[in-house]
Amino acid sequence: MKLCVIAVYFGEYPQIMPLWQHCCSRSKNVSFFVVGDRPLPAEYPNVIRVPMTLGEFRRRAEEVLKTKAVLSDPYKCCDYKPLFGFILKELAAGFDYWGFCDVDLLMGDIEGFARRYRLQDYDKFLSLGHFSLIKNSPRVFAALTDPKSPFYKKMLSVPGTIQFDEKPGGANDLLAEAGMKVFDERVFADISKNWKRIKFSERFADSRNVNAPRQLFFWQKGRVFRYWLQGEEIKSEEHLYIHFRKRNYQMPPRLPGEDDAVIVAPGSLLVKKLPDGGPDRQTVCSLNPYRGRLFEAIECKTLCHIPGYIKK
Repeated sequence: MKLCVIAVYFGEYPQIMPLWQHCCSRSKNVSFFVVGDRPLPAEYPNVIRVPMTLGEFRRRAEEVLKTKAVLSDPYKCCDYKPLFGFILKELAAGFDYWGFCDVDLLMGDIEGFARRYRLQDYDKFLSLGHFSLIKNSPRVFAALTDPKSPFYKKMLSVPGTIQFDEKPGGANDLLAEAGMKVFDERVFADISKNWKRIKFSERFADSRNVNAPRQLFFWQKGRVFRYWLQGEEIKSEEHLYIHFRKRNYQMPPRLPGEDDAVIVAPGSLLVKKLPDGGPDRQTVCSLNPYRGRLFEAIECKTLCHIPGYIKK
């Protein structure tokens, strides 16, 4: 099965862009196309720059969608994520599935998760705006651009983002209404901004994403893991990716080597070697410290009242 991922980004890249590229490059059989107006910080065979201005992207969208599109702000491109592969059809040509992707995340093993959860059984894999894979099919395109959909028509006509990629009435519901299947399990780690400690976001939480007092998230050799303490045991699980939810991390001093991990700590991304078999108890406790329920309740209440912090 051939897969590609399209990221559309105009303006200055986030600080961690070299690390994002590095993590994506480990999925050697997946092509990543970065569409935008700035050169990429590094070169990898499967991470490919596609030079384009926002105006050119808007004209492409209008040609394919056969209607005027309000698209004057780079952030508005987020609404068009479920249509990237159809708007930029020359990039998706020849691929069974194409995807969209944010650049504030560390990507794990895409092909492994596609096999594990039988991607071929779904028309869309994942339902949020960080990352998704979409079947490269005219039927899917027709469902997503249903002219009778009020949400779709609003998305094309209003200047601000309305989250067509994930809100009720948007892309996921349009596919479901057309009888198509959307995979919607939480197989990724979406990190909350309401605490300094690294915790799963409470947004769209389910039984799969249950925080532990002592837990550690990290990327290593093309895969993303969480380790946590449960009694005397150290438990582990793998995630498709880890998304930072507006945490503005700085680039680590160096990219990870073959034996390094990238540890997601509260204030920074740490590149370091972990013990064989994964982090030990001391590493889990020290690099993402837990200060107690009362401390975190006060911290959350405080942070949620600071402009820029989002409660849910």
